[in-house]
Amino acid sequence: MCTRPPVPLQHSRLLAGARLRRWLVYALAGLLVVIAGAMAVNMARPPDPNRGPSVVTLPGLESPEGARTTGFGVDPATGRTTIDVRGRDGVTRRYYVEPDAGSATIWGGDEVAPAPPP
Repeated sequence: MCTRPPVPLQHSRLLAGARLRRWLVYALAGLLVVIAGAMAVNMARPPDPNRGPSVVTLPGLESPEGARTTGFGVDPATGRTTIDVRGRDGVTRRYYVEPDAGSATIWGGDEVAPAPPP
């Protein structure tokens, strides 16, 4: 009986396939590291100070789905924070926000005259 000579390890089909699988694992691990790093950077980024608050629901609005924040600022007369909200009916109302101990009190809902076009 004649036995075949051993195949050198460089020409083995088993190891040749493992090389391709190994590079695939390296590529997937690298992609995972990049995605995790991008998520960590995004989570560590401080909030944008120029972005205004968004309205979820306020007293006097018939539905939160129709409300849209149109402006926010500080009332120069009282020093309170103001939020202008356009309701589903198209009327803009001004709400006042005053911080309390750990929460905020919101009141108002007075109609605001429409701003003149620029």
